[in-house]
Amino acid sequence: MRPKLLKIRKAVNVPFSFTKQSASVAIPHIWISIENPGDEATKLRPNDARKNFLRLQVADTDDKTAPGAITENQAEDLLRFVVRHAHPNLTVIINCTAGVSRSAAVAAALTNLSGMDDTPFFKNYSPNSLIYRTMWNVGGDLLGGKPEKEITNG
Repeated sequence: MRPKLLKIRKAVNVPFSFTKQSASVAIPHIWISIENPGDEATKLRPNDARKNFLRLQVADTDDKTAPGAITENQAEDLLRFVVRHAHPNLTVIINCTAGVSRSAAVAAALTNLSGMDDTPFFKNYSPNSLIYRTMWNVGGDLLGGKPEKEITNG
């Protein structure tokens, strides 16, 4: 059984275009928008079900030395944001430009840290391996345990 280090209902990844429908999400949620460094800030429509919003500027790269690559500090800030709002009925919505790589990596890592199966993210999307590994490593350290597995390549 996977250790349940984080208590959330589920994490979902969506493309940027879904932000236009952000006002219609009726379930309790927090929203994480992953944007390219230098991009204009995502603007979400008001929504009483949204508990909070985090904007993160991270490049879609697997090279940790590349400009804009995710840092451990960014991963820790993201995880602390989720932990601060964690609740068994909470859904975490993560968007990036296409909803395929960066948001899928964060959703997969949060799912794994929550003790749930992250396999669907790897079957249906192409999670960014650097973001997943960084979230996995920081999450294990921050939350006091290591999730079940780590990916070794993208």
